[in-house]
Amino acid sequence: NQFIAARSNSYLGDMLNQLGARNLVTTEPENFDYAGFTDYSLEHIIDKNPDVVITVSIGGPPGTPKTSDILKSVPALASLKAVREGRVYEVDNFVYIQSAGPRVAQILDEMPPILYPNIFARAP
Repeated sequence: NQFIAARSNSYLGDMLNQLGARNLVTTEPENFDYAGFTDYSLEHIIDKNPDVVITVSIGGPPGTPKTSDILKSVPALASLKAVREGRVYEVDNFVYIQSAGPRVAQILDEMPPILYPNIFARAP
């Protein structure tokens, strides 16, 4: 499995910053096709042990597991704090990656309940 992470200098990283969240992907090289994103190793994910993981699933043949399901099924990833506490959120790749520009307002509306569930209620 290949994992890609949004660096702090990506548009998603900027939105996290605007919402007061701390993106753990700060110093990794910008080495992916999209500006502000990095090819992220399994070891980096385990080392960072995030409180919250926001995932998108892109590509693969029909029936390919979602990234959020992979995190739960790989023993090393299942031990992450975010996975153990049920704080892994699968978001729409079209909205967050493929066509995010015109949908920034939607992303900013969806993120606070994900990041701060004790303050904001998630839409049903």
